[in-house]
This record gives sequence, C-alpha cells and structure tokens, in this order.
Amino acid sequence: MGLCNNTILLRDLKELSIVCKVLASRDLRTVIVEDVRLPPGWNRTHTRMRIQIPEDYPLSPPGVSSSPIFLETGLRYHGQVPRDYHKNCTVAEEGWAWLCYESIDWAPNRDNLISLLERVRADLTNPRL
Repeated sequence: MGLCNNTILLRDLKELSIVCKVLASRDLRTVIVEDVRLPPGWNRTHTRMRIQIPEDYPLSPPGVSSSPIFLETGLRYHGQVPRDYHKNCTVAEEGWAWLCYESIDWAPNRDNLISLLERVRADLTNPRL
C-alpha cells in the first residue's frame, strides 16, 4: 500500500473504532470487526466480520475479487443458509464463511469502512435463500 492509502485506511479504521471494536493485522490487510449486530431472523444477534482490505483501498471496495468479506460460520437466516454465504470454499479459513459479493456500489471519495459495514448489514436484512 502507498502512504496515501495507508493514511486514508488509518483514518477510516479510527472512525470505525468509534462505533465498534476493531482489530487490524500489523500489515493492515485484514480487519476484524467485533460484535456486528445482525438483523432479526438470524440465529444469533451478533457476529464477527473479517474484511480483507484491497491493496488500492479506497479506490477498490473491500468485499469483492481478492478482498473478500467473511462472517463467522454457523449463521442461519430463518433456519436456512443464505445463498451468498459459503462455509465450504477454498478461501475460507477455520471459523469463517465467505460472504459473496460480485460487486459493491462504492464511491471512493464518499464510502469508507463504516458505510461498508452498514451496506453489509442492510444486505443481511433480507438475504437470498
């Protein structure tokens, strides 16, 4: 990551840490958001979210391509596994399930990690089954 991207990412991590507990890897490529509130209908009230940060952040959004988003395994929505939630995939690590996005509406000058978190939460309100 370039210095400018690190500066923006550090600012966004600081802002996100105001609204929730955030853990970042030393290289800032992985961010874990603790206690993400799930909408009604899920078998849990909260989960953790793991975000892989793209090298060109904020130009590219997290959540697509080689920068996936993961949620904890074992989540169900009204007793069913959502279509875009994949436990058994090659990129998943133990305890995490991939939340598949083909694209994310993202404006680099407007969006940040908070807007990403809220977008994911909105999508989890009525996931495809």
